[in-house]
Amino acid sequence: MNRAIGYEPRFEGATWWPGRDWKLALFLDPSQEIEHTTQLDERTVWFYEAVTATKGMTSTTPGQGQAYLHVGRDSDGQWLSGEHQYELVVPVDAPVEQFCSFIAYDADTRRFIDNPTDRADRSSRADLLINADGSVTLHLGPRLPAGREQNWIPTVAGRGWFAYFHFYAPKVGYCDTTWQLPDLIRVD
Repeated sequence: MNRAIGYEPRFEGATWWPGRDWKLALFLDPSQEIEHTTQLDERTVWFYEAVTATKGMTSTTPGQGQAYLHVGRDSDGQWLSGEHQYELVVPVDAPVEQFCSFIAYDADTRRFIDNPTDRADRSSRADLLINADGSVTLHLGPRLPAGREQNWIPTVAGRGWFAYFHFYAPKVGYCDTTWQLPDLIRVD
């Protein structure tokens, strides 16, 4: 039940950008109470995947707190699977005052993907390869794209996965949704 709700939430407003798979990872008030109801399903989803919740994790005040978006499908609506190769082009000028990161998690264990490199994330604080237009292409899959190791997160064939994109001190472009991440594209 937790997986079903988490990977396909039906909460009003859960999808951050219309027409995209990116959804709010933490979709509840930290008190878990809203007018006329207790957020039981929302709490179930978050605490299945994570451990704690604070007001700072749900901030929509530019420059404060964090924001987390969840993705579990590619641009064709297919579940992310470890035997396939994917790309995510992060547009220029990610709206963060501190940094942003992309972290891949195993769908069964909800832990970082356990791969031979022991690396399940890429961060704007890392030495990433930057495209000519200033965007960054992240590569996800079991095979290393030639010359792109700095931007690669290995996945494991036969294992489903999902990811969070973290915004630390998100700026206006995130808060008002004018800056948008595209969906992951399967490239094999």
